[in-house]
Amino acid sequence: MHDDDAQAIQIISDRLIELGLLQAPVNQQMQEFCEQLVDLGLPLHRGNVSARTMHPLIDSVSNIWRRGKDVETSANTLEQAASTRWQQSPMRALVENMDTGLKRTDLTDARETERWPVFAEFRAASATEHVAKLTAFGLDGATTGSTGVMMTWTTDRKGGFADRDIAILDRLMPRLALSVKSCVDYEIAQNLLRAYVGRHASSEILAGAYRRGSFRMIPAIILITDLKGFTALANRVDQAAVTQVLNQCFDAMVAPIRNHGGEVLKFLGDGLLAVFEHRGNEAADLCLEALNAAKEAVNAVALIDRPGEPGITMELDAALHLGEVFYGNVGAADRLDFTILGPAVNEASRIESLCSILGHPILMSQSFADKALGCRGEMISAGEHVLRGTEGSQTLYALKPEPDQ
Repeated sequence: MHDDDAQAIQIISDRLIELGLLQAPVNQQMQEFCEQLVDLGLPLHRGNVSARTMHPLIDSVSNIWRRGKDVETSANTLEQAASTRWQQSPMRALVENMDTGLKRTDLTDARETERWPVFAEFRAASATEHVAKLTAFGLDGATTGSTGVMMTWTTDRKGGFADRDIAILDRLMPRLALSVKSCVDYEIAQNLLRAYVGRHASSEILAGAYRRGSFRMIPAIILITDLKGFTALANRVDQAAVTQVLNQCFDAMVAPIRNHGGEVLKFLGDGLLAVFEHRGNEAADLCLEALNAAKEAVNAVALIDRPGEPGITMELDAALHLGEVFYGNVGAADRLDFTILGPAVNEASRIESLCSILGHPILMSQSFADKALGCRGEMISAGEHVLRGTEGSQTLYALKPEPDQ
């Protein structure tokens, strides 16, 4: 390799190290990398770095560079992994077999473009050669087979890539993969934390709230839900049906909570615990959002059929309470739970247990009703009640019946 090329490779490598240490977004890394290669004289026409990730819905994220354009980032869902396009892609075999060899394809060869539809698309866009390289990530010195980076490059130069071009790419691709990995690993941590503890809690943890006892007191609206009759249902139907209907119900609950600014902290068997934190919102506005979330969750669950019981649908009870809670970590020294604690959480649980007894799917506490200025027209008194474990009584509130009820 020429000394000038070796020096340029070192400069690009140094920049990749810098970007990796800064955990720069992959699209930024890709943009700079491709522009540097073009400046070095490589006839790049298109480049793509696709990183496998760990996400409940996303299989990988692609970052596509085209000459003269900014990098485009797109998520590839798990459903797309079963699509005809992916099944007919030459990259699928590389990923499934963890084939890490360098693959060069002459796109001017009609046999290749006929075999693989995506190659025909590249050829129609004037590309003459396609290069692919899978770099696998590992753990404890061995590849895992679950994460890695797929890199593909095309050129539109007659005759394809020169040997010099391939030598430079081959030298630099592992360095780019390592830099990308530094960002991807952090994104994987974010994705997994968000999936298990929620968006806000994961941000708190990654920001440093990972030690036992790292709590802060916050005023918040607490939402607790519970599926009516689920335990009896689970004893009557098979496990697969129970799991399916439970997941359907959680989808129905979580979506409106998230859409109205709430955070699901944990699933409680056949119910959940969610919090609506003020975060600068007026209490009246927050109450309205929380109540709308509860109503939408109750209505959505009511559209789900009970397995084995034709014509009967699932039912959800929900309680809303406003109070101060401790928000943070609790647990053993090395096994923590990020949650909310305090008397207000216990009170919300007691209120939820009265839903079935009083015959109302949604019950609200006195403190919630006092602040829910925009919701009062929808509320009726459900009577005064003493909550177990608390002193004194308080008036609980339910929703007014619909006019046709």
